[in-house]
Amino acid sequence: MDSRRLTVFPRTGNGLDNARFAGRNGDARPPQAPKRKVQSGNEPADPKLPKLAPTLRVKRKTFTPIDRDPEQHYRCIHSVDPEGERPYCLAQEIASDAAEHAYRVVMIRRTQDKPVVGLDKPNPNLLNIVSVFRFRDSLFTVFDRPGLPLSEIAVSHSPQLGLAEVKTISTEALSGIYALSAAGLHLPSIDIEDITVSASDGQVKVGECKSCLGRLPTAEGQRAFDRAPLHEAAADGKASAFGAMLEDLVSRVPSPLALQQSDDLQSFIRHADQAIYRELQKDAFLKDSLPAPSLVPFVLNAQIIVFAVEHVAEARITDLAMS
Repeated sequence: MDSRRLTVFPRTGNGLDNARFAGRNGDARPPQAPKRKVQSGNEPADPKLPKLAPTLRVKRKTFTPIDRDPEQHYRCIHSVDPEGERPYCLAQEIASDAAEHAYRVVMIRRTQDKPVVGLDKPNPNLLNIVSVFRFRDSLFTVFDRPGLPLSEIAVSHSPQLGLAEVKTISTEALSGIYALSAAGLHLPSIDIEDITVSASDGQVKVGECKSCLGRLPTAEGQRAFDRAPLHEAAADGKASAFGAMLEDLVSRVPSPLALQQSDDLQSFIRHADQAIYRELQKDAFLKDSLPAPSLVPFVLNAQIIVFAVEHVAEARITDLAMS
């Protein structure tokens, strides 16, 4: 009795086009690769594949104050600049069963009694808001731990900030500022005191300034913002404040001539006067910026030479002056 065998070639792709019957004499056609399906638009080429999830919008969050003494949760390590315009307390979270990040070091400011608004998710280039406490008719806002203020780093002589460092600082800071702008939280002004750099990894963080924290949209404005695409929501976030900050930074460098004579830097600053943050991030000036850890030597040197010990004093969190 004549016998026959069935040969099934392995399947490739999503179809069964490669399944072939072969006879004893091997007269079957060789397997053929399936034709690629090309489809334009946002739909996947194969309807069986899952659709790509849309990019999540950056959202803002109004923080509800916790009616409690902040010293029940944090222990003040020391108070910085107690007699200045920006007093704050470096504090450590007290270990407890309820502490999510036991022993974490944070920055605490006494802030005005206004709605505190930030982002709903942390951003690596922002001094993110951790929580807000209301105690004795005052608000105490808890932020991420800051690095050394850019104002202190800028005046250091050796090593001195150069063009490469300005590029890196700009790239990192713009990432955080754009996140705020995309959430509808705009910065009318940016001070170099609001930008800090970490001595451990060079991470650049922008503090959410007072004008940004207290700004809430009207109900009509909120509805319009929620309906707008991301690029439209961020469109009115002009970058002129960032350009003004860079000019201030350059002016504080001990020997600023090289920076002042850089055509690329001056063109970048002029571009900031006209551009929105999304556009400024794509400027050619930032293409070859170095990674953030390259800033560590500048922070370490400035900490030793510039940051005076008399600016640091022990205090209680509740003794903080209004910032």
